[in-house]
Amino acid sequence: MSCPICGIVAKETRQCPEHYGRPVCVSHCYRCRYYDADPRTTITCRWHIYNEKKIDNETMIANLREIMGRKRSDDGTGIL
Repeated sequence: MSCPICGIVAKETRQCPEHYGRPVCVSHCYRCRYYDADPRTTITCRWHIYNEKKIDNETMIANLREIMGRKRSDDGTGIL
């Protein structure tokens, strides 16, 4: 698999949230500003901590109801 940043074929890759979940080579992961090599923690990528996504509850509930309604109507039976 090739790294989307440098284009080399890497033996080891990691999924990068900053690059929309694409796998990047480990050397780019180590050089990232969100990488934390503190041995006391198990989480090395801090991207989600600094880029927290706020989710509106009303919007989420409306989207879930719309999806559930579509599943019921697509089935034809009315049962999930």
